[in-house]
Amino acid sequence: MVSLSCPKCGSDILKILKTKKQGQVSLTFVCLNCNHKYKPDEAKQKFAPGSAEHEELSSFDTEILKIYREKGRIQAIKHCKETRKWDLKSAKNYVDNLAAENGFPKPKEGCFIATACYGDYNAPEVLILRRFRDEKMAKSVAGKIFIWVYYFISPFMARLIIKSEISKTLIIKHFLTPIIRKISMK
Repeated sequence: MVSLSCPKCGSDILKILKTKKQGQVSLTFVCLNCNHKYKPDEAKQKFAPGSAEHEELSSFDTEILKIYREKGRIQAIKHCKETRKWDLKSAKNYVDNLAAENGFPKPKEGCFIATACYGDYNAPEVLILRRFRDEKMAKSVAGKIFIWVYYFISPFMARLIIKSEISKTLIIKHFLTPIIRKISMK
C-alpha cells in the first residue's frame, strides 16, 4: 500500500498523467483538490513496511545512495534515470532529495562546464578549477567579472555538453587540460 500527497496542500486525492517521449515515460500528478501539478519525486511516497513495494524502494534507494557515495551525484542521477525510465529533472530531484534525507551535503553550484565534462562535482580537475576561482580569480575585479559572466553563460553550455561524449572529450583535451596544467604549474 502506498500513500502519496500533494506537496502544496497535502491532499491525497490525485490524478496521474502519463506521457511517453522518445521512449521515456514521464509521470505528472495533478492534485484534484488544488489543481497543483507535480512530479512523482516531489510527492512523499510511503509504502507499508514489509510490503514488496517498500522492500523494492528501500533496495533501490540503497543502490542510489551507494552510487552517489562511490561514483558521485551525476552517476547516481544517470542510474536513476535509466533504471526508472524517468526524465532527467525527475531523476535529479529524486536523487537530490534522497541524498539530502540521508545526510549528504546539498550540491553547490559552480564549475558547470568542468563538472559536465568530468561527470562529478568533486573530480580532482574540478577541485583544481574551483580552488583557482576562489583563491585567485575572486580576488580581482576582472576575475569577479569573468566569474559572473561564466555563471551566466555556462549552465546552458553545460546542458549541451553533458549530452555529447565528443564535446566532453574535445573540451577536456583542448580547453580544460591546458588550463589545469597551467594552473597546477603556478
